[in-house]
Amino acid sequence: MDDETPDDFIEPEQPVNDPEGGILHSVEVLGVFEAAPDEDEDDEVPPWMRPIRESAIRIRDDKSRTVTIFIGPFEAMSILQGLAEKATDRPLSHDLLRITIDRLGAEIQEVVIDDIWQGTFFARIRVRPANADAVIDIDARPSDAIALAVRAKCPVFMAERVLREAGIVELDD
Repeated sequence: MDDETPDDFIEPEQPVNDPEGGILHSVEVLGVFEAAPDEDEDDEVPPWMRPIRESAIRIRDDKSRTVTIFIGPFEAMSILQGLAEKATDRPLSHDLLRITIDRLGAEIQEVVIDDIWQGTFFARIRVRPANADAVIDIDARPSDAIALAVRAKCPVFMAERVLREAGIVELDD
């Protein structure tokens, strides 16, 4: 272990190697949460149809480290629709991107949240073009990448360095 590794750090059982040499952890998208829920909220309206003000995505790895990423209302709605597997009459932007990738014969391999700088998270969508061995990395905002990942049902990974900086360990009661 290097000098930056905390003494209580537990090496993941099956880490995934980042092409840039870092360790990636599989993470679960816990959902989209309103930062300031409306007190007059109508429980009869499904979550993907409610107006969203301030929202956040919560992500957790297998070591119970949770990361919160604040996102915009349109991205929140799109992620909620993708998680609920609700189709719209016409494709939304994230649906359009997934359909385009599929029709080109390419495959979305995974989404990687690989950096954080001054509180801003960075992600990439890893796409394998048709009949190609190499994977193409596409720079993306994490909210857009996750909206696409929930539609493509592909894995989401987060870099260890991002989990160390932004993760909060949840303690069992």
